[in-house]
Amino acid sequence: MSEVGRSLAFGDWQQWPAEQAAAVRGFLHSWWEHSLTTPDIAVPAYEVLTLCVEASGTLAPWLDAWESLSDPVADRRLAEIVARWGPDLLENQFPWHTRNDEQAQRAELTAWLVRHAPARLRAAGAPEQLLPGGDEPAPPASAAYIVMADPEGNGLCLG
Repeated sequence: MSEVGRSLAFGDWQQWPAEQAAAVRGFLHSWWEHSLTTPDIAVPAYEVLTLCVEASGTLAPWLDAWESLSDPVADRRLAEIVARWGPDLLENQFPWHTRNDEQAQRAELTAWLVRHAPARLRAAGAPEQLLPGGDEPAPPASAAYIVMADPEGNGLCLG
């Protein structure tokens, strides 16, 4: 799906006449929200996110939209993305090939996950001992755990 997003970006859709650019933007936002709030989807949310980021050239509006949703399906989608992309992020790799600043986007995505994932993963039923702030300390980093930290040192440990 990232290739589709890159194709849109190469078409320079954001420079199209305002009405046409607004239609593309509206479609992307609608599809992104649909992928986060609909239980049975044809395209995984992480694929839709890659398309939206590549098409728009930015990660922030898509993460902001996700952050604004209070929905159990959106929380499950977060667990899916962490499971899918956590190993790449742990290895300081961006989880898809991008035309954008990979290092900056990796830092932005990791920081967002560290700030927002723990509460949402708790809501989705993740074991409390795996999340910072739980009653028990987080387990040590090992091959069985995904550990992420933002530049300020805030961490998230998932098993």
